[in-house]
Amino acid sequence: MNNSQILKSCVTFKQVVSEDKFYKSIEKDLLEAGTNAKTLWNLLYGENTRSSSPRLWAISVEGQLMGYVITIDFYQATYITCLQINEAHRGEGFGSMLLNHICNDPNRTYVLISDVAMSDSEQLSICVKRKMFYLKNGFRTSSVKWHSEYHYKYDVHVKGPDLELGSLLAVLRKGREIWNTAYISDSVKYELAP
Repeated sequence: MNNSQILKSCVTFKQVVSEDKFYKSIEKDLLEAGTNAKTLWNLLYGENTRSSSPRLWAISVEGQLMGYVITIDFYQATYITCLQINEAHRGEGFGSMLLNHICNDPNRTYVLISDVAMSDSEQLSICVKRKMFYLKNGFRTSSVKWHSEYHYKYDVHVKGPDLELGSLLAVLRKGREIWNTAYISDSVKYELAP
C-alpha cells in the first residue's frame, strides 16, 4: 500500500460546528477569500437559514484538515459551494471523496457552479481542470449559464435526477443569495445556453 492509499484509509468526514478545531482554520481561509466571519456564522447557524440547512463539511486524515465544502439543502436539491482542498494534497482524491460523501443520495439533485473557461482567461487551465473534475465525479453540465454583475460566466453542474428549469433556477438563486450574504455582493443573472 502506498502513502496515498494509507492516507485514504484513515479519512474522516465531519460536519463542522463553531466549536470544532477545524472551524478557525476554515474561517481564516474563507476570510482570505473575501468572506466576512460574522456573516459566515450567520450563513451556517443563523435564524435566516433554518429552511435551507447550510452545512460546513470537512475531510481530515488523522486530525489534519485536508479540505472542506459548504452545502445548502433545499427541499429538492443541495447547492454545493466553496469546495477547497489543501493545496499540498490536491490530486490525491480527497476532493472526490468529499463530493462522494456529501452526494450520497441517488434521489437528490446536487447543484454547483464553476467558472467558464474562456480563451482569453489567465486561468484557462484551472477552469478546464475544475470542469473535468466535476464531470469525472458524476456531474453533468446543464444548459443553464449563470452570470454575475462582474461579467463572470459560470457553468452550472448537476448530479442526480434532473430538476425542472424553474426548480433549478430557484436552487441557484437561493443558493447564491444565501452564499452572497457572507461573500462579496454578486448580482447574478442566468441564460439558457444556445
